[in-house]
Amino acid sequence: MPKGNKEAVWIKPQLVCIVEFMPTDKASMRLPVFKGIIDDKEPKECQIAAE
Repeated sequence: MPKGNKEAVWIKPQLVCIVEFMPTDKASMRLPVFKGIIDDKEPKECQIAAE
């Protein structure tokens, strides 16, 4: 479990969306922008796309 998430509620992914963001040196998203929900993929198929 990530640090600082002691009281987090973890849920099973059910929806898939497109998010665009600026790259960072860390494993995080900088200025993420929600672009919409898609229905042609299952959550287990998703990952961060390499540029």
